[in-house]
Amino acid sequence: MIDMQKTLNILLRVFLLFRKESLKPRAMGFKAKVFMVGAYPPPISGLSVVNAAMCERLKNDGAMLDVIDIGGKSLDRSFSIRAGRFPIVLKGFSRFFMSSVRRAALYISVSGSLGQVYEMLFLFVARLRHMRIFLHHHSYAYLDKKRFVTECLVRIAGKNATHIALCENMGRSLIGCYPQIEKLVIISNAAIIHSGQRSDLTSRSTMKTLGFLGNISAEKGIFEFLDVVDQLSKRRPKPEVRALIAGPFESKSVETKFRVLHKALPNVTYLGPQHGKEKECFFQDIDILLFPTKYINEAEPVTIHEAMSYGIPVVAWQRGCIKNIVSHESGLVVEQHEDFVSAAVNYLSDLISSPSVYHKLSASAYKQYATQRGTYQKALDALCKDIIAG
Repeated sequence: MIDMQKTLNILLRVFLLFRKESLKPRAMGFKAKVFMVGAYPPPISGLSVVNAAMCERLKNDGAMLDVIDIGGKSLDRSFSIRAGRFPIVLKGFSRFFMSSVRRAALYISVSGSLGQVYEMLFLFVARLRHMRIFLHHHSYAYLDKKRFVTECLVRIAGKNATHIALCENMGRSLIGCYPQIEKLVIISNAAIIHSGQRSDLTSRSTMKTLGFLGNISAEKGIFEFLDVVDQLSKRRPKPEVRALIAGPFESKSVETKFRVLHKALPNVTYLGPQHGKEKECFFQDIDILLFPTKYINEAEPVTIHEAMSYGIPVVAWQRGCIKNIVSHESGLVVEQHEDFVSAAVNYLSDLISSPSVYHKLSASAYKQYATQRGTYQKALDALCKDIIAG
């Protein structure tokens, strides 16, 4: 039998110890330990890439990091896979709970849905320890309308928590849905990720190759992409338009459907997952990135920033912050209520006939990326300093 009185006494002692440690005065030049909670590679996703880049940035700035990876180990979003995260979260939370450090900071990459329940556990302990809290938002799923779970998360984090949004529109939506938020910082992913620059911007004068890069799923728009290639090839058989697809399949069912459609499109090449130098080659080989996303969590896609850093124009479905990244001078943003396939085919057909227009789009795409990155660099520097300072 469990002795409840003894158990309560132990918990009370632990709480008082945490409180005593958190209230000790700090020395000059003290750097707080930073607990980073979220999803980290593998698997590769926009969220895990940004988390890894943020981790590297803080490490380079001299932070003492304790990275707690609570992400799933598969791209599959089925209930069984999500439920399988529980042991991973429990292990990470146990490590966090048993740690005894003072003046620590907790940085959480906020989940888009019920994963926030797990994150509340970390927040609750962080509040008991008087830790400084930073919540980095990467999803629009709880911004389309107010959600009870997210409201609970915001309230547990408290009024002193710093919330990080990816664009001005996202910031306004956060405050609109959750007015309890008092500290808000806007930092674009462009300032965080490490991207390259295409070395041959001046030599690309025609649009020949379409590209799709990302997790291959219906939500990410793979079947709209194939429809665009099919219809554009029929409308403009000469010169032949090529298409390159890179990324892992989300599930077997998506892969099966893709394989069937792929057989009828000889001008489409599937490359598989591409990372590092392979991904650099992918961007060097395409002329336009298509991003027909319907993904509910989509906010500020890393893939779009990466493409534009190589001077590649983008055609995307509007979601989250995409309109803040892509303008009419660097591509096309199709509104959610519009037919993406029809709009993209018309736009791309005109580009094939207008090499000079394409060349201007390409040059503008890189300039816009560079501007976006530079605009938020100071805000990122200040945030990292705040996280580490203790």
